[in-house]
Amino acid sequence: MSDDQRAKLAEAQRAYMANDPRWQEHRRKLAAANEAHRRTLSPEEVQTIVGLRQQGYSYKRIADQVGIGKDAIRREMKALDISTARVPATTKPRARKPAGPSPRRMTLFENEVKLFIELRRKGRTISYISQEIGVCETVLVRELRARNISTAAIKPDRRSRRGTGHWRSFDD
Repeated sequence: MSDDQRAKLAEAQRAYMANDPRWQEHRRKLAAANEAHRRTLSPEEVQTIVGLRQQGYSYKRIADQVGIGKDAIRREMKALDISTARVPATTKPRARKPAGPSPRRMTLFENEVKLFIELRRKGRTISYISQEIGVCETVLVRELRARNISTAAIKPDRRSRRGTGHWRSFDD
């Protein structure tokens, strides 16, 4: 582009800014876009973020409150040499759990243990069995370990293959 063309373009742009009634709206949109894509935080925002961080807020919660991405907040804090370590919130101490088993502790019935052993022999996974019995996986594993029943992964038999026809059953 020659200097003459560049000068004409600059003149046309100045005329557009001076005479076009749409320029104010366009300028507002440009400013909003620049604000949305800015790379630095204002001093007020930094002060707010540091205050929230000292109260024990997570970056995600701060980002939701301030309206800036959590990664941008973390990057700016690091760039400003402000500690990014989470400061524990100053709240009243939590009530301690009572010693011993929970009153809502769930256990397995004998028929459920027998069903577990039967399904494990068929090669079912613990997650499948927990859904069949209707008991949480962690409760199932904990109760079986308490009864010295193995919960280790079962190695598949290389000779056994699932049937391909509709007449073959996986359970056989």
